[in-house]
Order: sequence, then C-alpha cells, then structure tokens
Amino acid sequence: MERKRWERPSDNVVVLPGAVRQLLEQAVRAGKEGDDEEAYRCFREAARLDPSSAPARFGCALALLKLGRFEDAVRETEALLFDAVGNPYEALRLHVAALFQLGRYEEAMHHLLAVLDDDAVSPTAAREFEELLVLCAQAVQETGGAELPGGDARSGIAARVRERAAADPTYRERLVAELFAAGRERQLAALEQLKHLDDEAVTTALVRFLRFHAGDPVVKTLALAVLKARGERGVVQMEKFGRSWSVDIAAAPVAWDDLDERDRAVYARLSHHGYHEDPAFVRFAYHLWMEYRLALFPLAPARRKPTVWAAALHVMTANFFAMAVRRKEIAARYGVSPQAVSRACRDLDRVLRATGNGRPVH
Repeated sequence: MERKRWERPSDNVVVLPGAVRQLLEQAVRAGKEGDDEEAYRCFREAARLDPSSAPARFGCALALLKLGRFEDAVRETEALLFDAVGNPYEALRLHVAALFQLGRYEEAMHHLLAVLDDDAVSPTAAREFEELLVLCAQAVQETGGAELPGGDARSGIAARVRERAAADPTYRERLVAELFAAGRERQLAALEQLKHLDDEAVTTALVRFLRFHAGDPVVKTLALAVLKARGERGVVQMEKFGRSWSVDIAAAPVAWDDLDERDRAVYARLSHHGYHEDPAFVRFAYHLWMEYRLALFPLAPARRKPTVWAAALHVMTANFFAMAVRRKEIAARYGVSPQAVSRACRDLDRVLRATGNGRPVH
C-alpha cells in the first residue's frame, strides 16, 4: 500500500495548544504580504504538527502552486486525495490546476471524467468540472494530443441526461422548474442539462426564460445560444437589467468561442503583459471578460481601447485572488491612465455583480 505523504509526530513529541493555529495565522499573513516562501514554510510546519488539518494541507498545495512548484503541487494534492483530508472536490480542483500547468491535460481529463460519473457531485461542482474538462480538451487539441476514447468530452454527460429523462417522466419538468428558480447556479445547472433534451417543450421553456425577470444575464445569453445551436430562427424578446430587447436568435454568440476583433485584441494585451507571470491568471482574466460580454449581450461594451479593458481585467482578477496590486502600477504597466482603468473596472464590476433582476446599465 502506498505510504502517506504526511506522518503524525511521534508520541513523545508534544504539540503545544495553539501552535498550529499560530502557524496558520503566520502563513496567511505572509501570503498577504507576498512572501509565498514563508507562507509555504508555515503551512508545511503546521501540516507536520497536525496532518489532519485541512487548512494546513490545502495551504501547502496553494502555496506550491503560487510558487510555480507544480510537480510538488501534484504530489501534495495526490496526498490530499489519498489521505481524504478536507473536501475531496476542492483537492481535485487543485490537483487538476497543477496538472494543467504542467501540460498534463489528458491526465487531468481522466480525473475529471471519473468525478463526473459520480452521482453525488452537486450540480454546481459538476458545472465547474465540465468547464475544466472543456478547457483541457481544447488544450489537448491545441497541442496536438490524442483524443480520449469516446471522442467528445461531453458526450457521456449528454447520454446520462437523456437516459435519466427516458427513465423518469418528471425529470424534464423538474429541470424546467430549476431553470426558473432563484440563483445563478441552479439556472446554469438546469440549462446545462436541458440543452441535451431536444424537444418542443424545452425549446418553449428556453424562449420563456429569456423574459424571466429573475433570470441571470449570462444564463439568458447561453440559453439563446442553445436555441441557435438547435437551428431555431426568428426574433425573440430578452429582458435584462430592467429593459427589454428584440433579439435575432442568429445574432447569439456561440458561448465562449465566438470571438470578435475586440475580444482577440483584449486577449492579446492580457497575454503580452501577464502570460509570462502566470498563464492561469490570464485565462481567468479572459474568462471574466467573456462572462462580462455574455452578461452584457445584446449591448456592446463601451468604446474603450483594448489595452484599457485588459488592464482593468488584470486589476479585477488580482482583487479576486486577494493579490496585493496597485491600480496605478497596473495602469503604468499597460501604458494607460489610472482614471481610464478605474472607469473600466466600474463597468466590469457593475455588470458582473448583476443578478437576474439586475441594475440598469448606463
């Protein structure tokens, strides 16, 4: 049997009360100050004293990722999964992140496909794992890797949805009810399953959802994209931000893949200024941009230079990960004014924070 990575201190070693907590506090403080080496040292010592401490063990893995020690991060997250410490899905997310950084995309896909076969996975977690699966599949194609057996990474998900609908007459109705429930996660999870059920009742529900006052703006755009993919034609009504628009289904963006010249320019600026630091950072920042674009549709972003949008996304992403950055420094790096970056950040924040009933976008 494989030996566990972490062993408890021997019985003759006394762990002082509060020692682990103090080390964790020191680690968090060091991380906020940007001293990732010291943060890792404190997390590692805390994990040595108490191998069952999920904060200590997960802190080690996160610190290794931030330090760029991806091989060590793979071993650390493997040990987390083996020892069953903390939330296994959180451990898997970190494990996949480390594999992705090393270019081991197919290995990451195998892990994701395995967990998606687990009926215990929540809809929200399943949605996130599906997105990671698609990212890995795209990376495999870009690098010329071999496809996994079974072709399309999502084909197994579609088959399971259709099997459940055939076995349970109420399954489709329950999914439609979830689509009209409160909360983005529930709506998104329902849409991700409904899109595999191609019948008139589901199509009618999707058209009705576009006018649902509490529908999430991103999910509405994705629902329109599903209608387009089904071959539906014509003009439909879509409500967002307290307003109603007549939208041609054919104008729907094809989810994350429909890039125009502005999108490509924003990504080029992000890559130029941030890719050498952390490819995952740039991917997340661009994910925020596409989410903003989907939420804003059918409106277009304000006419700003792509470099300004890229700098604002850099600031927003850094804030999301609690990284210590100064807006003026980021503006200087991108060669734009701090005032322009601040205005773009406000636009991004206002739309990304919007819920289904949202706030008007001026």
